[in-house]
Amino acid sequence: MPLNGYPVTQEQVPKHLRGTRNGLTRWFGRAVLIVFGWNVVGTIPDVKRLLIIAAPHTSNWDFVFVMAAVLGLNLRLRWLGKHTIFKPGAVWFMRWLGGIPTNLSLIHISEPTRQEA
Repeated sequence: MPLNGYPVTQEQVPKHLRGTRNGLTRWFGRAVLIVFGWNVVGTIPDVKRLLIIAAPHTSNWDFVFVMAAVLGLNLRLRWLGKHTIFKPGAVWFMRWLGGIPTNLSLIHISEPTRQEA
């Protein structure tokens, strides 16, 4: 386990990448990880910007455990999610967690044209 016997602590995150969440939300994230027997090993690299790619997903529980780790770490994070999970009434919560809704059906990808010589 990381510092102080907790499964995750904000000391694993560089100060400039920490969020502004309160102690209750950090406790909640740690509690979820403790209940399910998870912990976060290592630290987030101390770099100006960081891209983390988490794919493929094995179940819907991936989201729960990642968000618990984000809360426990107090990590300031933005993530892309399918627009259908941003339900009315919960949109504010998903955005508070760092979510950005995406609707891939609105993206038009055209085939490149080939010019004959």
